[in-house]
Order: sequence, then structure tokens, then C-alpha cells
Amino acid sequence: MNNLMEDTLVELLSDSETGAPQPGADFVATVQRRCRRRQRRKAGLVMSAVVLVMSASVFAFWPDAPGTRVTEPNGAWNGKVPDFAAARSPQEVWPKAVQRLPAKLPDGTRYRVVTVLGDQRYLVMRDGPNYNGTKAPEVFDVRTGTTTPLGRPDLYEDARTYSVLEVAAVGERAIWMTVILRPSGQSTELWSAALDGADGPQRVTVMSTRLPPDDLKTWEPTVDIGRFGLGGGMVYWQQITGDKGEQPRWYRIPVSGGHIEVVDGSDRFSEAFPSPWLQKWDSGASGGVGQLWNPATGARVDLRAPKYEHVYCDPFACSGGTDEHRLFVSRHDGTGLKVLPGADSREVLLVPAVEGRFALLMLHTDDGYRLVLWDRVGNTAAVIAGPGGARGAPQRNPYDDIGMGFNNDAVSWPGAQDEMLLLDLTAIG
Repeated sequence: MNNLMEDTLVELLSDSETGAPQPGADFVATVQRRCRRRQRRKAGLVMSAVVLVMSASVFAFWPDAPGTRVTEPNGAWNGKVPDFAAARSPQEVWPKAVQRLPAKLPDGTRYRVVTVLGDQRYLVMRDGPNYNGTKAPEVFDVRTGTTTPLGRPDLYEDARTYSVLEVAAVGERAIWMTVILRPSGQSTELWSAALDGADGPQRVTVMSTRLPPDDLKTWEPTVDIGRFGLGGGMVYWQQITGDKGEQPRWYRIPVSGGHIEVVDGSDRFSEAFPSPWLQKWDSGASGGVGQLWNPATGARVDLRAPKYEHVYCDPFACSGGTDEHRLFVSRHDGTGLKVLPGADSREVLLVPAVEGRFALLMLHTDDGYRLVLWDRVGNTAAVIAGPGGARGAPQRNPYDDIGMGFNNDAVSWPGAQDEMLLLDLTAIG
């Protein structure tokens, strides 16, 4: 599952009122277990946030360009909502965008697809017990049944332990972020390599460092930077410098390397979706007057969203929960507000994909939970997983075995025996 989706869902569940209708205990436990499992993948164990010590990289301030203020990017949401109850499978709705892949890599290891590269090639990360042995992403060529490792066994010199946090593809290169524990301390590092494996992996920069504790036996790594964004040939991430009371800032560095730069004026912005969009509210609380900003393009979108809790905006629309805990969708100026039928905002999550054109929703219906993909341009929907997603399949948590690509541009789920189905959202016309 996507990191932001998991984090937001747990926040929604934990904030629910005692008397509110809740998902079953097994559902909540499964989501929380998946979050804990993701955190263990990220750093080998459950981590806590602490103040970081910045690396010794040279920082240069890069003032914002005036930017282009846009009212509704990409045409924005048209105000229509499909009948989610009547949604069919992706194979029926978008047959040309669904691909069939082996469920395992040639050596029998399970994996998740990060990005569809084309010509039946995929940027992937191994999962399961062998995850910590990969050190880096790989390219899986389904036609030849081979993988091209982009790392090497001695990639992280003197590493006591490490974990890959985020992976993406930029042009003909893969880029990934790793947290590493060495006797000299902890570092969060950005690495890259050519997708064809022609050159060896290269360290782009050290994003943050920490001194080692006095007792190395109880040393647990800390995730200072959980995710990064991409845009305009730059890598973006948010972190704090350790100064008391200072707001987190956004930083960037060219994919090819160089100096880390502070994104000026970014201290009041939080992560939006998809990357590298950022969001802020003038009041500091959720909803009301605010702004979306893409620091890579300079595009800005004025927001006049309904002032409710858990309001999130993307380049297409805003969504959140009303005072009565009903999930709503509205335009950026607050008009066209529609409450999704039967959707409780304490049980439902909406996460955008592909510049906001698509939205992933976890819905609760009479026959259980289901994961639905909504095309907000074509006003169509498909059931990715859950009751009704697969005819005759046993009911189960719709998030089980769901894989999400970078920026949610690819969604994968189990198919027939030894088969993985993958929906490439960028292939939907």
C-alpha cells in the first residue's frame, strides 16, 4: 500500500469518536500491522521520530520564481461522481491498461512494481525475507525472464544495517533513498544508477546524518525523511534542521547531484499528492483558505476548501470529511461539493494518482470493504480488490497484497495462481 495512504488511514481511524461506526477489529489490526511491517522494512524495526543533525552539505538559497497562478490545472474535477456500487473489474473497464506478470522473480522472490518502464520491463523492489539483501532496486525484464540488479553486495560500506525507503525512475535512471547505520553514525542517502546497469550505483548526496548513541547494542535507526518527490529534474524532501521551534522546510537537489538547496518560502507547506505538489492552509488548520504549490513548475492553485478536518487537496479537487463524518469531494473553490453516498469519512480514504486524475478510495459497502479506482476525467470506476472485485473470491481485507507504484501510477494485485495483475494508470487514454 502507498505510504501516504497507510499513514492517513491510521490517522483517520485513531481520531474517530468512540461511538462512531468503526471497521471490524481485524481490519484495523491488519492496517496497523501493515504500517508496522512497512516501518520495519524501512529501518528494520519500528522507529520513532527525533531531531536530526543536518549533513555538512553546502546549502544555497534558491528564491522562488514568481510562478504561474492557475485556477484549475488539468481541467480539474468536472463535479460528477460514478456509481461505485456498479464498478466492475479493471480488466473489464480498462483492458488495454492491465498487464499480467509473474507473481515472483525468477529466483522465487516476491516483489512489488515501482514503475512501468515499457517493453515489458519494470523497476521493482524485492519483498519478504530477502528484502534486506537487495541493497537497491532491480529491473525485471519479463520477456527474457531476467533481472538486472542496480546495486552491488558492497554498496553501503561498513553498514551495520540499512533499509531502502523510497524508489523511483527519472528518465533512464533509477533513484532511491536509503537509511544506513554505520559505526560512525546514521545517514540518509540518495543513490542512483542507470536502468540498463551500464554504470555502477552512484551516491547523489547525503541528505541527513546523526551521531551514534553511546550504547550501540540498543541503537535503533530513525526515519528522518520518509519520502521524496520528483519534478523538473530535481528531488524534493521535507525535514527539520533541529532548531527548537523551527518549521520543517523543503529541500531539493538535482537528480544528477550537486548542492542541496533550500526551497525558499516552503516552511509552512506540507506534503500534498502527487509529488512534488505542496499544500498549506492560512489558518494552520485543515480546510479554509489555502494554496497548492508545485515548486518544480511554479504553478499555484488558490484554495477555498470547506473548513473541515482531514481536508486534502490535489491538482484536481479537494476531499475530506464533513462535521457529520461523510466523505466529500469539492472543487478547489469549495463549489460543487458532493457527499459520496454511504461513505463514512472515518472509514474511507481518498488518495490521488497521476496528477489527481485518478483517486483511490477504500469504501465500506454492505458486503464489506473494497478498494476502488475512480477516473475523475472519464467518470468511471473499477474495483481493484475486495468483495465483488473478483467473482467468487473469498472476502478479505482489500489492502492485502496490493502494491502501489511511485506516485500511485501503477497498482498491482494477485491474479490467478503464480500471476500478478498490474494496472498502468499512465496507459489509460
